[in-house]
Amino acid sequence: MMLNQPKTLAEARTIWGRTRALIPFCESKCAGEVYAYTTHQGCARFSVWVQCSRSPGHGPGDLYCRQHAKMMEEQE
Repeated sequence: MMLNQPKTLAEARTIWGRTRALIPFCESKCAGEVYAYTTHQGCARFSVWVQCSRSPGHGPGDLYCRQHAKMMEEQE
């Protein structure tokens, strides 16, 4: 997950806009990041961070899914 987790919608837009310029923040998804593996033509393997696809509604600013909200509570 991101080191500086956003606590407001404005922070989420700013952080995702700055760190993930090609992937804009989607308000209908959780603001948490997940690690996804992608293969390129079956030979090269690399990893990317993408926005969690679960519905938000929990945690700071109601930006997170239940799982990521719980993870944030444990980190504090």
